[in-house]
Amino acid sequence: MVLATVGLVQNSANASASGGPSLTDIAKALTTATASPTPNFQSTTPSIGSNTVPYALRNVRTCFLSGVFPSDPATSCLFGDPTGSTTMYVFGDSQAAMWIPAFDELGQTLGIRVIYAAHVACGPSYAFDTSEGASCTSFEKAAIAYANTLKPNLIFPLQFEDSAYGTFGNRSFIARLVQVDAALQPSQAKIIWLGNIPHLTSDTQLTTCPLIHASNLAGCEVTPQSQASVNYRAAAVETKSTFVSPLSLFCTSSICPLWVPIAGTNYLPYYDHSHMNSTYAALLGPALTQLLTPYLSATAPIPSATLPQPALTLRAGVSTSKVGHPVPAVVSGGLMGMTTLGVLGSGCRVVNGTAVVASKATLCRLSATRKAAAPYTPVVSNTVSVRFSA
Repeated sequence: MVLATVGLVQNSANASASGGPSLTDIAKALTTATASPTPNFQSTTPSIGSNTVPYALRNVRTCFLSGVFPSDPATSCLFGDPTGSTTMYVFGDSQAAMWIPAFDELGQTLGIRVIYAAHVACGPSYAFDTSEGASCTSFEKAAIAYANTLKPNLIFPLQFEDSAYGTFGNRSFIARLVQVDAALQPSQAKIIWLGNIPHLTSDTQLTTCPLIHASNLAGCEVTPQSQASVNYRAAAVETKSTFVSPLSLFCTSSICPLWVPIAGTNYLPYYDHSHMNSTYAALLGPALTQLLTPYLSATAPIPSATLPQPALTLRAGVSTSKVGHPVPAVVSGGLMGMTTLGVLGSGCRVVNGTAVVASKATLCRLSATRKAAAPYTPVVSNTVSVRFSA
């Protein structure tokens, strides 16, 4: 199913029609937050003391909290433009439910019907994992079957995902996400993996840390590098589908502030350690529209979901040695993972993967390569030389 690309792009120009902030506005506000005095978190919108639930939606009990897949989601769980010719289906756990206020405005702006269904603590991968119980697996299987009957233009499977930069991801979880993608293929829809919002390590980082450390929030905030949604990225790479990160709505390039100052109001983005509140979700409607519009067409290029890795540094035990005497090589820096030592030079060879030795007087040039599992890009270290003499 092909979306009207031109129409979507033109309509996205109206993304700020509601008066909400644009992507540029959000970026400026986040930068301002990092350089401004900490606000009184008891007076933010909403305040820590009167936080708004992450899924304050109509029919929330039918569409999310009942634990049973709704009998008529196209009616009771319909948001966005009810007469839109394009249909978007959002399903999963509370991560799906919390985004609906933003998706609702996106649908109204772009003329898209938005249908959703979600289950507490039960995301799409549990269609292939019974560890959360039979009712959870039954719900997600029903959600996938409904997608294949509905045949929407767009599907957003959303689920709590706790991998971060510095890990290679959970391979069993990634495999289940790939199964979800395969199970959704009969729908003929474009599948988009929307990464998770920043996750704090605990609720105390939100509820008490800003009050205790009002003059220095460094210990309360997380970095975007620690919130990379590695599993979703890997699933997108393996299924050749689209991954979009929402971190630009919450983070600068180096920090994810606990507050966002916009038009004279200090907004609190979070409800708890892993959900945004419904006030901020509704505020993000225009910015989310701008963020997602380039990827909604069936013909839009698939963006790279890969992550860069930190540099590898290679050093040799000595720069000169005797023929036949192995010289150890040490690789440091970056992520843990499989590193391969390579060598160039006549008579040079690698011993046990950790040292270089030569069978004759020669110059050996060494480098190390880390070939990580998706979604990481491979990294080649610096080159070092060892001269062997007779």
